This record gives sequence, C-alpha cells and structure tokens, in this order.
Amino acid sequence: MTKGITPEQFAYRINTLKGQTSATIIYDKKHVIELLKKFDLPSNNNYFRKYIDYGMIVRIKPGEFKFPAAPVHISKIVNALTELREKSREYAAKSNAKKHGFLEEVKEENEVQPIEEPNDEDKIARCIDFLKSKGFLILRQV
Repeated sequence: MTKGITPEQFAYRINTLKGQTSATIIYDKKHVIELLKKFDLPSNNNYFRKYIDYGMIVRIKPGEFKFPAAPVHISKIVNALTELREKSREYAAKSNAKKHGFLEEVKEENEVQPIEEPNDEDKIARCIDFLKSKGFLILRQV
C-alpha cells in the first residue's frame, strides 16, 4: 500500500507501539510523531489525520492525544492506506498537470462574465432546500 510497508507490517508496528504505550497517558503531537517515527511508521499530517479518523490515535482535545487500548484491526489499516494512496495519486496528478501545463488557462481579468441575479423564487427555493438539508421540516411556503 505505501512504499516499502505492507498492511500486515503496518498493523504489527502500530499494535506493537500501542502495546508499549499506556492508554491512560496523554501525549502532545510532537511526542506522538516521535513514537511513530521510532516504529518506522509514516508520520506526516495526512497520515496523522487518518490515524485519528480510524481510531488508531484518539484526540482528547486540540494538541493532546492518546493511544486506545484496543488493537487496530487490519481492515481499518487497509482502508486508511487505500484512502491515503488515492489522495496521493490525485495530488501527484494535479502536480504533474500543473508542472506540464495541462490545466486550463485562467481567464484574463478583462473577460469577466456577468452574473445573473437570481429572482426571489430561486432564492426562496434555495433557502428552503438549505433548511431541509439541516433537518428542518418545511410544510408550506409562507
């Protein structure tokens, strides 16, 4: 999944790390990153976010983290690594496109398109849709 590390190796390393740390000790981000590096686990911001999203690291409050007591199942690791791999592919594709000039050229400032003002019915319809998306029950227009 990631270069040089299989999901099985990743699971072994993260579970070994969790086994050697206490679930009650709270660490700051810098210390958690040092622990990840000690076990040869990726520790950049994208991976750190996925560790939190998939419950491999628990955020107590901003800047304070701990490792949960339960081991991490390999399926969580495979899912996290797959998402990270897709995200890095997208980033690489955008970077290559930008580097080689494949992106569409931005319109010059002189070519500003006029924006049509929506009428009142459109505004009301969008407001109703927004409120419905937030869970409000709209029975009829007033």
